[in-house]
Amino acid sequence: MKKRSEKREVRRILNAANGLTALRAVGSIPLLFLPCGSLPFTIVYTLAGLTDALDGPIARRTGTAGKTG
Repeated sequence: MKKRSEKREVRRILNAANGLTALRAVGSIPLLFLPCGSLPFTIVYTLAGLTDALDGPIARRTGTAGKTG
């Protein structure tokens, strides 16, 4: 049986803000293969920027923000 602190740590790691960060990391890989300035590149880049802008406020609102951000 897991200790309460271990459960909190797992819950802190598996949250919406970290999900957005993971989505951004995986979703940015296609940028390596798309021509710069193309419409698909611009869409993926914009979505990555939006997830970057949203993960901080979501973490603060849900109380999952860490010391490093």
